[in-house]
Amino acid sequence: MRTLHIDTEKGWRGGEQQALYLMQGLLARGDTVHLVCRAGEPLAERAAAVGICTHPVHTRGELDPVAIARVVNILRAEHYNIVHAHTAHAHTLAVAALAACPARRRPACIVSRRVDFSIHKLPLRLSLLKYRFLVDRYIAISQCVRDVLVADGVPPQKIRVVYSAVDPGRYAGVSAAGLREELGIAGHGPILVNVAMLVDHKGQVYLLRALPEILRVFPCAMCVIVGEGELRGALEAEARSLGVVDSVLFTGFRPDPLACIAVGDVFLMTSHMEGLCTSILDALALGVPVVATRAGGIPEIIQDGKNGLLAENRNPASIAAQTIRMLREPELRARCIAAGRQTIAGRFSVSRLVADTVAVYEEVLQPKGGCRTQGGRAG
Repeated sequence: MRTLHIDTEKGWRGGEQQALYLMQGLLARGDTVHLVCRAGEPLAERAAAVGICTHPVHTRGELDPVAIARVVNILRAEHYNIVHAHTAHAHTLAVAALAACPARRRPACIVSRRVDFSIHKLPLRLSLLKYRFLVDRYIAISQCVRDVLVADGVPPQKIRVVYSAVDPGRYAGVSAAGLREELGIAGHGPILVNVAMLVDHKGQVYLLRALPEILRVFPCAMCVIVGEGELRGALEAEARSLGVVDSVLFTGFRPDPLACIAVGDVFLMTSHMEGLCTSILDALALGVPVVATRAGGIPEIIQDGKNGLLAENRNPASIAAQTIRMLREPELRARCIAAGRQTIAGRFSVSRLVADTVAVYEEVLQPKGGCRTQGGRAG
């Protein structure tokens, strides 16, 4: 199978890690795997390092004609079976480029959807074009994301759910030794960790508002918020106004997010919108008990009272109560840690991600009254 993947995002986030896991798995199968991406970005460098052929492209907006022409030329030069777009911008780029290809030589198009935002955040005309034409299947990373797509008018028969994954090998050697001292966290109180972009839907404001009650019960607790984003100033101001500034550490970006998760006694994710959340998967794999909100796809990972605890969305009192419970009950913590590792091994393995995605590819490549040639849907 010959696949072209498109991801033109800057930086390195969960979606880029998932795309790389998939491409490495396809490469291990013996497939031809190419990637369209921004030159010099982490995905380009990491993909090239494992032997994936990269095609650099620079985009200036979703409908950049130069970038579209670049992808059209790649499609004409190579005979792919599948074009897989991994982001919203990549989706636009893929559809625009495929529209310029002759129908008989047009590869199948797969689009991954990783967020539970409405597709109609886009201008309506662009949404209608992107989500109505030339896409054979959408891969939603959770049932929640699937439901949003269906509610927004995407035909349900065109959507398949393939959960995100984590690689157990990624956690080998992860250690939080010395990190408490490096971060300047004095004392021996419990550490609450949140790792996420500082943006509205990640809901750190509700975590901060839960802290006064948590500190009433555990006065030496420290909340470590790892990440950068547009709301950092507002969140720091909120901590001051709540009188909890001495119990909160904003680290900004850290190159060692797994070690930061591992240093925690509880991992907290207080999003009010969330496609799935691979940081929760990281915490489960590292053996850190999780308290999270009932947002988006999170309840598809966390079963309340079994492998973690769930709090109500946008509800500081509920977040505080569940966090206090997790800290107070050692048997619950031990049970959640053990069950969390089983959750990772069963539903969120890289091998399952690759196998389920390949099943989607093979489904769209099945001939319907004949087969496509010249790099179309046969072969």
